[in-house]
Amino acid sequence: MIARDLCIRVGQRIGMSGSAVHTVLMAIINETKEVVREGDEIRYPGFGKFFCDVLPAGPCIDKFLLAEGKEVIYDLPERKRARFIPEESNIDIKFKYFDSLRMDLNQ
Repeated sequence: MIARDLCIRVGQRIGMSGSAVHTVLMAIINETKEVVREGDEIRYPGFGKFFCDVLPAGPCIDKFLLAEGKEVIYDLPERKRARFIPEESNIDIKFKYFDSLRMDLNQ
């Protein structure tokens, strides 16, 4: 299901247009990104929490070159990443995020 379909479905359930629900959804997503960018966390009861995690600086091996038999090690700086942990479990889900969010986190 894509966001458009979800917005239509929610809109039908609560008596709003799909475009109005989409506007609200995008506002929530954008505010969530802003909260994470600021280094805070946001909890959605019954769903989970989004937060910013800091990865320490350190060496990193280029796995693609290693597969070709070349060992190249880079020194990576400290960097931030967005994370999500669902409320129903203790499993930390790593998710792909937009490059724009990653760049914003690491400015």
